[in-house]
Amino acid sequence: MIKSRPRYNSLPMLRRSSLFPIIALFTVIASFGAGSHAASDSPAQFERCWSVVESDRRFTLASSGNELVIGATDDAKLVAIESHEGKKLWSTDLGGGLMSGIASTGDMVFVVTGPSASGESGPLTLRAVKAQTGVPTWVADLPGGGASRLLSLSGVVIASTELGDISAFSAVDGRLLWRFRMANGISAIAAIDDRSLVLASGSRVTVLSPATGEAVATIETSFTEIAVVDSMSSGDVLVGDSSGRLASLSRTDGRRSWQLRLGGKVSGSIRIDGGLIVSSHDNFVYRIDASGHVAWKRRMDGRIVCVERIGGDNLVVVSLDSRRGVLLNLRNGRSTSQIELPTEPDGASVAAIGPASFSVALGGEIVSYAPVCDNKRR
Repeated sequence: MIKSRPRYNSLPMLRRSSLFPIIALFTVIASFGAGSHAASDSPAQFERCWSVVESDRRFTLASSGNELVIGATDDAKLVAIESHEGKKLWSTDLGGGLMSGIASTGDMVFVVTGPSASGESGPLTLRAVKAQTGVPTWVADLPGGGASRLLSLSGVVIASTELGDISAFSAVDGRLLWRFRMANGISAIAAIDDRSLVLASGSRVTVLSPATGEAVATIETSFTEIAVVDSMSSGDVLVGDSSGRLASLSRTDGRRSWQLRLGGKVSGSIRIDGGLIVSSHDNFVYRIDASGHVAWKRRMDGRIVCVERIGGDNLVVVSLDSRRGVLLNLRNGRSTSQIELPTEPDGASVAAIGPASFSVALGGEIVSYAPVCDNKRR
């Protein structure tokens, strides 16, 4: 099991900016400042549909289209599962240890591996595998070391390392397109859109062109240890730090549009129409509109590990100190359903599958939930 790297969410995360991108699930306490919409929707009831177990391993999770659930273990084994009935389609042992989350372009799956699953330092390798067959297609060496973050957009896969190296490759053949280095390491990275890649190092924010790797903007901030970067619908850069400050900054001159103070470290964000879903180490999930107004907030039972959007208006939230998952209505923050987890969800991650179902990785087990199961394998 890797000891030295952080846990990852597969999906831009509160992605997978990268990433936006973990642990057990929570109950909802009260609604605060609910938005203008009333909770008119009927509660969505979810049941456990199937599970897949890999003994003595730990999964991180992603999806590839609506049909495949992709799991990667700490010892760099990839497993593809048919999302409706839970049938294992293929598995591929890449060797070494997993040093990243999973990125996907739909037909290709990407991970970064290192020398061993124990977290041993050494050279990193970006590996591409066919999503439908598990057949490896190309590999590329990465500079630097430590854990890596992956992003994919417009036929390009981008790998960044903790030490500050960023490399962009063609998703088709692994051809190196450009490299960029941040001297003081990288604390957060996200794709704003197909034209802008934003990353943070210390208190500095840099905007790159994904096509060329050219730095198109640099913003000096007063923030402390920037932990999350993202974008607003206005084109501003969202910045959240370890002290709980959250702000929207102009990407051209760094001018602040608004700023909030949350009760703990900003831990993740999801872009939604007209605003953001933000999680914090104060155990709250927030919906924040484009002007910085908190439309609603929900307190969880413990430290929030991952949040994923499913089914349009639903959020799945996983937190510490509980063996339940909570689904929230995206519009008003109210609880619509809960799911029971089979084990302690230390290191859990969530992947949305199709319009309404999702899977949760819990240690060495992947469990699927849906309103109606196509088939049950318990």
